[in-house]
Amino acid sequence: MGIFSNVLFAADYDLTITARDGSIPAANVAAVRRFIEEGGIFTVATGRSRSPLAGDPERIMTNAPHIIANGAAAGAPDGSNWTFCSELPDDYVDVVGEVLARYAGVRAELHAGCRPPVGFQNAPDISAEDRDAFLTLLRTDGLPRPLLKLCFRVSADSDGAESLIDGLQEFLIASYGSEYNIERPSPHIVEAQRAGTSKGIAARKLAEMYGRSVLVCAGDAKNDLSMLEQADVAYIPADAERSLFGRGFRTAAACSDGMIASIVEDLAAYAAGKEGL
Repeated sequence: MGIFSNVLFAADYDLTITARDGSIPAANVAAVRRFIEEGGIFTVATGRSRSPLAGDPERIMTNAPHIIANGAAAGAPDGSNWTFCSELPDDYVDVVGEVLARYAGVRAELHAGCRPPVGFQNAPDISAEDRDAFLTLLRTDGLPRPLLKLCFRVSADSDGAESLIDGLQEFLIASYGSEYNIERPSPHIVEAQRAGTSKGIAARKLAEMYGRSVLVCAGDAKNDLSMLEQADVAYIPADAERSLFGRGFRTAAACSDGMIASIVEDLAAYAAGKEGL
């Protein structure tokens, strides 16, 4: 048995596995291969509704289902099968309708697993008839499944963008927080998925499915917080969002300097002294 035979490692993709230019540092690729060869299980946990490795799964090795849509589902990178998924509550169209009625300038999107989102730009001069037509489309039985999350975004260039999203986030939590998990993956985006789903819950579920008692997680942003808090060992990059510092997470190399490689090196040094994790 290898030194990582009791470990499942779930890592965010953007700015965690990848560098700031979107490439995957060669050191990360080699480190994950070593991690898997030593008995570890490695997977991606992304906020996207499609695995970023769907079109090129060989960019970096994984050997477990990919977690997508902030933990609403996990399965094959191309969506050909699902290990588990939790679809949106039945009132998701009502949620979109309320948001469009209250917040001009917001783009609303419905995300299905591994499919392009269905979106609507709620421009200030848009007609009520156009909004109603979009809501009717969302009620269509022929939409691709599974329906995993709602995404509301504003242009970073628009006046008062962050304050608008702040208000929208507060509204969603106050009105729908019992039914939906509300995430803020970036300053100009707020997302909603079924309550009881998160990256952390999904990562722990996979660890239990594979019989792994040690869950290692890595991420750089607010929507990684549930995963970092759920982990037995949690890492953030040296250039993570500032709000993640001071929470007791270990600091690894910056994303462009091979964050994942530095984590595997740290875990290997610890395991060497303990005869495995």
